[in-house]
Order: sequence, then structure tokens, then C-alpha cells
Amino acid sequence: MPMRSLLFKVLLPFAVTLAVGMALVVFIHHRQQGQQPTNINANSQRATPQPSPALALPEIHVLSTNLIEENMKYAGAGHTWQDLKVLAPSGVLYTKATRKDYKQGVLQVSVLFDANGEITEIKPLTKRTDCGDCLSPSNNVVFIKPDDPSSRPYVEAATETVKQIKFIPCQSDGKPVATHGFVECVFRLD
Repeated sequence: MPMRSLLFKVLLPFAVTLAVGMALVVFIHHRQQGQQPTNINANSQRATPQPSPALALPEIHVLSTNLIEENMKYAGAGHTWQDLKVLAPSGVLYTKATRKDYKQGVLQVSVLFDANGEITEIKPLTKRTDCGDCLSPSNNVVFIKPDDPSSRPYVEAATETVKQIKFIPCQSDGKPVATHGFVECVFRLD
């Protein structure tokens, strides 16, 4: 009898509590996955699925490493100048994104390439900047508006990707200097 008493008083309530807890975890997980809202793009009346928390990181293109004023200040009037060098990811400096046959979303950001080799400021641009190397809008290319609440996962993914850029800062007269750059982040939307 003592074994049966132990089973009913201790082990059975523990097993029931454990089973209920696991069922709640599974229920909450499935409910969160089922609540992915849709985003209706202004340029297209089709609904595109909202990105999941595991959003694929964007393709990035560093299109500028300094502002004109910085270039004039650090490279002009007899100063020696060495442009910023991107170490990783390779092939992103001064490269233009290519238009694909799938839907692409573009998020443009201003960054500060700090003199210590870190990116310290990342500011998504709320207005699209048009430049010779920027991916121009079309039916398959849309601008991601960072102030739209549904764009938050894209802004977070772009920020994480840009933070991973490894670089040697611009140098003026052999000394590293901070410069403001421009990065275009391109997401696959479908």
C-alpha cells in the first residue's frame, strides 16, 4: 500500500502538471506561428506574408563611405587620403544590387564608420535616396518604409547585418577618421 499511496500522492500530480505544462508550451507555440499578419504594399494590392522572426538577412551594398564635406575636409588641401576598406563581407563595397525576377525590398541606411573600426550609428532612411548605384524601383522592387510598423523585422535584420561589416576606416594623413556612409539592404520578399 505505501507504494500505491506514493504513486497517487506524489508521482501522479507531478506527471499531470508536467503534461499540462508541455501542452501549454505547444499550444502557445502553434498560436504564435498562426498569427503572422499580412502586409499590403502600397505599390501592389497583393498581400505579402509578414516576415518571421527568423527573417533571412539582406544582401548589402556599401554605396558610399563618406560625405562630400568629409571628403573635402580629410582629402583636400594637401592631405593624404585612404578610402575605407571593407574586409567582410567581401564584394559589398561600391557594388550595385542586381534586379532579380523575384520581388525585392530595398531598405537604405545611413551609417557612421567610426575611426575605431566599428559602426556606431545606423539610421534607416525614411525617404528613398536615388543614386546611380541604387536599385531603382519597379514592379518587382519596392522601397521598405522603416516607419511602417510592419517593417520592423526588416529594420532589425538590416541593422544586424550592417553591424557585422568589418572594415578599416578611412584615413587622413595616416590617421583613422570617422565618416558617414550609405548602405543599401536588399531583401527577397517572395
